[in-house]
Amino acid sequence: TGRSLEDPDCLQWYAIERCRHMVWAAHQLDADTSGAVVFVRRRALVPIYQKRLTPPTGVKTYLAWVHGTLHADALDITAP
Repeated sequence: TGRSLEDPDCLQWYAIERCRHMVWAAHQLDADTSGAVVFVRRRALVPIYQKRLTPPTGVKTYLAWVHGTLHADALDITAP
């Protein structure tokens, strides 16, 4: 979101500090929901991971744990 790597509120900055290595963001999974980010340690891997994690190559499968009873064998959720 336009943050600088010198900004401690930047996720990439935090990852670099924790790993003690330079890292690059390769892909953000479900930015509008979970916001999970894939980082790589070698810059050359960024386009490789981007290609593998983007449709049609990248396919996401979700697993949900439900508390209570779900009255369906299958359910399609189309909202975040």
